[in-house]
Amino acid sequence: MKWYHYLIFLILIIVGIGLIFYTYFPLKYYNIVLVKSSKYGLDPFLVMAIIKAESNFDPNAISKVGAIGLMQLMPQTADYISKKLGYIDYQISDPAMNVEMGCWYIANLMETYKGDVEGVLAAYNGGNYDKKTLMKNMSIKSYVKKVERYWSAYKLLYEPLVRLKLIQR
Repeated sequence: MKWYHYLIFLILIIVGIGLIFYTYFPLKYYNIVLVKSSKYGLDPFLVMAIIKAESNFDPNAISKVGAIGLMQLMPQTADYISKKLGYIDYQISDPAMNVEMGCWYIANLMETYKGDVEGVLAAYNGGNYDKKTLMKNMSIKSYVKKVERYWSAYKLLYEPLVRLKLIQR
């Protein structure tokens, strides 16, 4: 075998691994996320990471506790947000509406927690309580770390495409 055969083989392995990561971290609903996250001054890759962790991009997902949609909003939270946004009639499972309300909620948590993403993620998952109290809960702590890993992966995979102007941010 010639040296370039090994090089081609190595390139194919790298491309294959890359495709696996891009499949695992898709840009499903990215156009909606880009518009809604921009509206509320959020990093779209953070929102994508939250959606990945919450529903794995299933707009019809319903959790054991009753959270609904891409961003897994509780009906009571969605009712509160819809009033704040002036929506009289809304579908919580509609992807655009769900992402809109989720982004609004995250933006408000960003204000409450003064931009502390760890605190925001803990509150998004466990309720708007003191960060120290929330982070004592192992499932909330695990959720925060998962979203942070997903966020890092999205930035690692897609930031180069943003820089090349192949996708927007």
